[in-house]
Amino acid sequence: MLRIELPEVLDQRAAQTVADHLLSHRGEVVTLDASHVRRLGAIGAEMLIAAQKQWLADETHFSVSGWSQEAQDALGEIGLSTEDFAEEAAQ
Repeated sequence: MLRIELPEVLDQRAAQTVADHLLSHRGEVVTLDASHVRRLGAIGAEMLIAAQKQWLADETHFSVSGWSQEAQDALGEIGLSTEDFAEEAAQ
């Protein structure tokens, strides 16, 4: 299982970097650690959703864990919650 720590700022630039890293591990079981995220933009959230959907299509486990309060608040501001990234929500 691959564990990737998300950056403190998950904006457009960081989202592209994380997406590229994820794509290089496509097909592997991945857990993203969101405990250090202090600022999460809509593009960052969109990238997480797209990755989740890709791993689901590939029938491979994908999860995001340890959401910081700032990341949870940012998700809420765009109409999402950590529950949207729960394994059950992906199915």
